Amino acid sequence: MARQLCFPDLPGLEINQAWSQHVLDAHTRISSSHKQAIRFLQLEENEPMRLRLHSKNITNRSIPLLKALENDMQNYSEWIRECAEALVTIAIDLAKMANALDEVYVDTD
Repeated sequence: MARQLCFPDLPGLEINQAWSQHVLDAHTRISSSHKQAIRFLQLEENEPMRLRLHSKNITNRSIPLLKALENDMQNYSEWIRECAEALVTIAIDLAKMANALDEVYVDTD
C-alpha cells in the first residue's frame, strides 16, 4: 500500500442531496488527523513518542470513526476501503519511523 498524501474526499452525491452533518464532521476529523500524520512524517526532526501517539490516535480514533461511517455509507464500500487503506498505511508508517528513530537513539547512546 502506497501512502496517500491527501485523504480521499467524500464521494459526490446526486443533485439536491447532501451528506449529513455527522458524515461531514467525521470526515473532517479523520482527514485532519491524516493531514497531521503526513506533516509529522515530513518533519526532519521527530520524536518516537510523538509518532507513536499519533499512530495510536489513528488506530484508536480515526479508524473506529471510519467504521461508524460505514453504516451511513453502505453504498460506498469502495470509498470506505480506500480510506481504511490510507489510515492503516499512515499508522504503520508512523510506527515504522518511530521504531527507526528508537534504533538511532540507541546507537548514539
